[in-house]
Amino acid sequence: MPPRPQPRPPVKKSAPAPRKDARSEPAPAAVDPQSLIGLDQAGVRHILGPPKQVKSDHLSQSWVYDGPGCSVRVIFYPSLDNASFRALKLASVNSKGEPLDASDACVNHLLIARSNAH
Repeated sequence: MPPRPQPRPPVKKSAPAPRKDARSEPAPAAVDPQSLIGLDQAGVRHILGPPKQVKSDHLSQSWVYDGPGCSVRVIFYPSLDNASFRALKLASVNSKGEPLDASDACVNHLLIARSNAH
């Protein structure tokens, strides 16, 4: 008598990959603009990435970050302790060149977007 064919085990279907739901994405990390004050250039670059533009003055250096509707300048001054530059001021303007407060929504949006891009 010929051997009986063995039944094949059922084929397991792989579960579909879970869909990315915007609600399940982690919220962007907020950046307090004042947390940049006192950082050296490497620290600011680590948080915000490379600046779009660098401007040098007699004693200071400004890094410019542009976003939709506003821009932020991180202004560095030389540290007398170790001859490095430290962020001592922030300045921001809207698209019309009018000054903005560092807590302005546009400034916060720009900082969050830049910090999460890295």
